[in-house]
Amino acid sequence: MSKDNKPLPDGDARFPKSFSLARNRALKKAAIWTGAICTTAFGLVLLTGGLLGANHGFTTKIDRGSSLDQIVLRENRQQAGQRDQDGVYFLNAEGLTNAKPTQAEKVLEFCSGLYEDPDLAGNHVLVDEEGNQRALAYTFYLENASQKAEPQNFTFYISLDAYIAPSNAGAANPYSYLRVLVYRNVEGSGLHEHTFYAAPNDQGMGTVDGGPNDLRECLSDWAEAKEGDKTLRRPTFFDGEVGYCKNFASNTSELIREDDLIEKGQVIRYTIVTYFEGLDPDCIGAYPNNSSLSLSAHFGD
Repeated sequence: MSKDNKPLPDGDARFPKSFSLARNRALKKAAIWTGAICTTAFGLVLLTGGLLGANHGFTTKIDRGSSLDQIVLRENRQQAGQRDQDGVYFLNAEGLTNAKPTQAEKVLEFCSGLYEDPDLAGNHVLVDEEGNQRALAYTFYLENASQKAEPQNFTFYISLDAYIAPSNAGAANPYSYLRVLVYRNVEGSGLHEHTFYAAPNDQGMGTVDGGPNDLRECLSDWAEAKEGDKTLRRPTFFDGEVGYCKNFASNTSELIREDDLIEKGQVIRYTIVTYFEGLDPDCIGAYPNNSSLSLSAHFGD
């Protein structure tokens, strides 16, 4: 569809491959799977807002003027981030670059080899046998250096600032494919809490678990309800007992918005994983190919 919801001309249309055919190809080539992308409400809003761009970075900062003046951003456990002229902490890193789709199972396998490392920091990239990026995991630390006994409340945001698919001009936006996996690990807890985020299902299909109004996207591929109800989806891949993503925060560039708190002296390690899910059968249109993203994360009131 075009951005004004009119059908694309025949020469510009990108029609989906057979899902079963694409799935067989996925089994043969592991994570090297190509599919199709849907133009969602998310994409329609953002495409008019200058989403397309050439940047592929990841910027993290503490909001200027917030109450988080005693919160420290760290590159790693030992080294604090940079400060601007106003003393505000910020970090800069590479974002997902020249990437192709993969699948949640491959990403979780990749992350399982990372999060047990107590010194985990910076960028780690999942690369296939052909040298293509499939996922990027970026790790940084948040420390409460305040002397106050009370915990510090804050809100954590992640936004998509730019996206480009230079080798596939038909992939106008990444939203049906884009997944953000956030690991939040409190130092010393031994836990590796994590949540998948994605745009709501753009076909308006509910789930067998939440009913017709539950538009959460499945982690990876899905099937119709066993009872034969073609309007409901059920996951065919699970992360433990979880089969669904949490919805992106809004239909603008803001992907994640979570309220949280950090105790006095506490350190929280964040690992933000970005990738394009390649086993989502409800996508139509062109898929992100050799695509790059620019994201930003910030902490504020």
